[in-house]
Amino acid sequence: MNVTGEMLASTARHQGVRLKRGDTVLIRTGWGKYFATEPKTYAGGSSAGVGVDGAKFLVKSGARVVGDDTLTFEVRPPIANPGTPQFEVFPVHMLLIADNGINIIENYNLEGIAAAKEYEFVLVVPPLKIRGGTGSALRSFALVP
Repeated sequence: MNVTGEMLASTARHQGVRLKRGDTVLIRTGWGKYFATEPKTYAGGSSAGVGVDGAKFLVKSGARVVGDDTLTFEVRPPIANPGTPQFEVFPVHMLLIADNGINIIENYNLEGIAAAKEYEFVLVVPPLKIRGGTGSALRSFALVP
């Protein structure tokens, strides 16, 4: 499943959420269920994730951090324009991180918060103290009303 901008906009409307500049946006694709039960499927070459259109929506919405319940955040295989001179690998990562400074958090377990129908909350993401690091494991948590 390629998560598009229209899918994200429709979901926000359905959940009564208005995205604001600076928000963190977490996307539950449903793929997280494979993490423990079917790890080969979870880590395989094809999975749900955000496509370039969805990434453009997140940029336009002003997201500062995005995350989801998949291994690579973006739809796999992570390729745009195959067989052309404009061929790109990990185009969503390039658009979000390199072009717009939007951090990506992957491998979230979003089942509990989705089941509770908590769509807006404070997300606390304390960083590990790793000098010069570009990524690490996190122990984040949601503060819900």
